[in-house]
Amino acid sequence: MNKYIYALLISVFSLMSPLSWAQVPPDAVMFTDLSCHRLDEQLPPLDAHLFLQHLNPLIAGAIEEVDVLQPRQLCTPVRKNSQEIPPHIIDFISYLDLKCYQVQGHGVFSDVAMILNHLNPLFSTWAPEFVQFYDLTQLCVPVNKLQDGVIPQPIPDGVIDFVSNVDLACYRVFDQNYPIYQLRLTDLNPMFTFGPTSVTMYNAREFCLPVQKSFDPTSFNPLPPDVLDAVSQIDLLKYDIFGDRPDYNYFLGLRHLNPVLAGFPDEQVLMHEQQQLMVPVAKNWAVP
Repeated sequence: MNKYIYALLISVFSLMSPLSWAQVPPDAVMFTDLSCHRLDEQLPPLDAHLFLQHLNPLIAGAIEEVDVLQPRQLCTPVRKNSQEIPPHIIDFISYLDLKCYQVQGHGVFSDVAMILNHLNPLFSTWAPEFVQFYDLTQLCVPVNKLQDGVIPQPIPDGVIDFVSNVDLACYRVFDQNYPIYQLRLTDLNPMFTFGPTSVTMYNAREFCLPVQKSFDPTSFNPLPPDVLDAVSQIDLLKYDIFGDRPDYNYFLGLRHLNPVLAGFPDEQVLMHEQQQLMVPVAKNWAVP
């Protein structure tokens, strides 16, 4: 090889971000905690008719059909208390912003029950939780925050392939456990510089399962294997919270990241107080 070409290649490779080579760390899931903020109630509906295919191996392949209506929440990544998050996964978590829409449709898992075990080390000693599924309530889709409502927040190479494929279908559930747990939540996304909030977590209301969306029930684009491995394990139990929850009344623009909704226009929203907290769990069928 020509020595000048070789030198050029070495220079190019040395400038590339390490994340552009990185695979999604499997342990990123256990630190995926999202604080869900209320959005204005008068926002227009998305008006999309979608098919959702479940990704988790326990229920992979099940398909649901939904109409996507008004946005209700923006769920943003947080650190619980002063928990240490490994450096190799922090970026994969910090840029995961999900916009949750109200949906209409019949959930294929209505009236079933599951046993859930907490994954985050902070809750790993908690007893398993038994939840009963009811109706399908929300679809949470990945978005990019726009600075000043216009400029997209830069997302590191390698990370965007992961966060752009995190779609969650959320069911209303009944949880017979009522853990009361005090937490201090700190935003992880570098665009948010709000101070920590002190809240109490109690009563799980919804359970959100990883899905892939499409306009055609016979065609779902394949995901890269490492992305699929990570996304398919993101099961989040959504708890109500109360306590120190200021109304941020924060204006920002949001742009869809997933290719299926990439053609939809940007949306301008006002983000208000924190309502709920999503925490990672692992699921299994409840024994009759």
